[in-house]
This record gives sequence, structure tokens and C-alpha cells, in this order.
Amino acid sequence: MRFRSLLSLLVAGSAFAAAPNSPQAYPTASTGVNTATMTAIPITARIFKPITLTGVNPLDFGAMVQTDPTVASTLVFDPGATAGAFTATPTNMTTFASTGVTPSVAQITVAGSANKAINITLSVNSVSLVGGITGTVTVNPLKISASGAASANSNAPTPYAAGSIGAGGTTFVNVGGQLNATANSEGTFTGSFDMTVAYQ
Repeated sequence: MRFRSLLSLLVAGSAFAAAPNSPQAYPTASTGVNTATMTAIPITARIFKPITLTGVNPLDFGAMVQTDPTVASTLVFDPGATAGAFTATPTNMTTFASTGVTPSVAQITVAGSANKAINITLSVNSVSLVGGITGTVTVNPLKISASGAASANSNAPTPYAAGSIGAGGTTFVNVGGQLNATANSEGTFTGSFDMTVAYQ
């Protein structure tokens, strides 16, 4: 009787020890009757360089004249796939060279850890410009391109996620947009927006 009770305890103890004590994905595991030891539990830490943003060019639509001043006008700066590149498309607007004025898309250099994906977020989708003599001028929508990817309309607060820091530790962001001017607009109009870059 005593032998049978001892045999029952041994069988029960073996069944308990066979139950898994840890996730099987861990590299090694051991089991015992009343103790168990797991070895080589992994630890990971990822430390990136701080992100640094450096402005190269502002968003400057340059100098222009409304072809027919009684009609609203637009001028689109579509940012290109290389740093500082853009395509200009005027509608009822004639651009011209003016002393001291250089049309450009906003160009920002991003520096950080190489080969890391980034999210780029503009603070707004539309900017109302101020300071003119007559008329109302807006930039809507803002348009963004980064790291050679195709341009897209700003969708703040949703990030533009096509960017990545290059092997050399830097990349670029171009920001353009569509300038909208009501009829009979005149003057120097200004405004601004913010941009945030974060690691994915």
C-alpha cells in the first residue's frame, strides 16, 4: 500500500515537471521537479543619434503678376525628387525675375542615424498669408517630398512616412504647395508653418 502511494506521487510529480514553464521562443530552458532555470534571456537597447534639422531654402514663390487681375490666380510649386527641385505651374499668373528674389521650395536637411525610417509631419495643411495691400492669398495645400519619393499633399496631423535617413546619415525634405490669390491681389504676403521629424 505504501509502495503504491509512493509510485502515485512519483507519477504526479513527473507530469507537473513536463508542463512548459516559459515561452519556447527563448533560447534555452530547463525543467525540474520543483525548480526551473532559464538561461540567456535576451536584452536589447536601441540608441539613435539625435535628429537635427537645418534649413537650406525657404518656400518662396518669387515675383509674379496676375495675367488678368479681375480673375483669381494660382501658382503651384510641386516639390521634386532631388534636393531643392520643383516644377512650377501657373494659372492666370505670369512669373518674372526680380532683383534679389530666388523662387524655391522649402528645403530642409535632416541628419541622424543612417538608414533609419522617419515620419515627417507638417503642422498645417493650409497657410493664410498676411501683409499684402489688397486681396487674400493662401497656400493650400502644402505639398511635401522627401528622400527622393513622390510628392504628396500635406495631410496633417498624419505623418508623411516615405522618408528615410540615407547611408551617409542625412536626407532632405522639400516642401512646396499651391499659392491661391484672389482677384486684384497686390503686395508682399508672408506666412510660415512648422515641421516635425521623428524616427519610426
